[in-house]
Amino acid sequence: LRWETRDGQAPGRGLFRATLHSAISGRPLQTIVEQTGAGADTAFFQDDPRVSYLVIDSHDVDWKVTLEEAVKVTPRPAS
Repeated sequence: LRWETRDGQAPGRGLFRATLHSAISGRPLQTIVEQTGAGADTAFFQDDPRVSYLVIDSHDVDWKVTLEEAVKVTPRPAS
């Protein structure tokens, strides 16, 4: 998850939180990012294979996220 926040109306006081939730029960599975004020980073996380969704909670920050799924590729043996 690549994320970036920029200060909004209250510099240094805004909150950004990204949480992964189960699409079956709706319960939170893990908090991926919790940031106060401006910042940017890449967060790597792992979870069991399941249907899930990302919830963004924020106030007083502008934010941008990009979520990418890693896929394991197994090369075929040469014949």
